[in-house]
Parts: sequence; structure tokens; C-alpha cells
Amino acid sequence: MKSEDTKNSIVDYMNGHLSNEESKKFEAELDQDSNLMKELNEAKNWQSQLKSEPSDLPTPQFSSIEHKLTRNTWNIKNWGVGLSTAASITLVVFFSFEQSNIVNNEFETLTSTQSLYNEPVMQIVLSENTNIESFIKEYDLNIVQIYPNTQIIDVKFNPMLKTKLAVLKTDKRTVLTKEIGVN
Repeated sequence: MKSEDTKNSIVDYMNGHLSNEESKKFEAELDQDSNLMKELNEAKNWQSQLKSEPSDLPTPQFSSIEHKLTRNTWNIKNWGVGLSTAASITLVVFFSFEQSNIVNNEFETLTSTQSLYNEPVMQIVLSENTNIESFIKEYDLNIVQIYPNTQIIDVKFNPMLKTKLAVLKTDKRTVLTKEIGVN
């Protein structure tokens, strides 16, 4: 028998984990091998010493914490404090976000833009490779909104823009111009 197998067999034999057939086979080996018998006796001595030594680990005292587990600890007062705290946090979060009347959903803006602004505004859709900043500087546009991740801008429709409108509409970088808001 190999040494690791021997150690496992000794522990299994002492703890009663061997079947009847395996126990008889192990006992037959014990009768023939005095070293095996010596190892078994040493293991039994170790086991008895471990059982007799007091443990340094503290054992839980359930009786001392049992009163803390009763249902009376969570009364109406505790629930009220918890709910009022949650409500306060919710209100702070709600009022801390900046509120805007202008909808940033590009699809909604493109389909229903008439009621978005209370002033005359023109929406300009630019071609894909147009630099928006340079286009704005070139025409000296007053920006109302630039839609993120798109080539769409809303600009104030003022008299100066009215004079540039014909050129703006024929500019090859302009895909679409549309008057929105109150005229």
C-alpha cells in the first residue's frame, strides 16, 4: 500500500468510512504489517489529544443575542425613519437634475418640431463630412441647439440669416433646411 493511500485508509478506518469488505481487508493488513499497526496507534493518540484539548476559538453564545432577534425590534418608529430617509434621498435626486423644456430626442425633433421653440428657428441638416464648427463660423449662425452624434443644428432665424438663406439652401454641404418654431 502506498503511504498516501495508507494515511487515507487509516483515517477512513478510524472514522468508520470503510465498507465491511474494506474494513476486513484493512484489518488483515494490520495483522501482517507491524508498521501499519504503529501508524494506526499514533493516529488514534493524535485524535484523542485533539479531542481532549480545549479549543481557543470562542463558541457563539446564542442565548446572549437571542433577545436581539425578536420581532419587537422593528417597530413602526424604525420603519418610519427608514421610509422618511428613502423619501428624502429620492427628492434630493429628483430636484438635483437639470430640467429642460427642449427635447433632445433627434427622431422626435425631426418629426414634430413646430412646438419646440417660442421663437423663429431654422433646423439645418448638414452632409456627413461637413465640419459643423466651421460651417457655423462661416455663416455666423446663432446656435440654439446642436444635436449630439448628428449633423443637425437649430439656429435662430433672424434678419441676417434671411439674407443668407438663398446661399445657405444651395450650399452643397446643406442637405435640408427647415423653418421650425413660431414664425
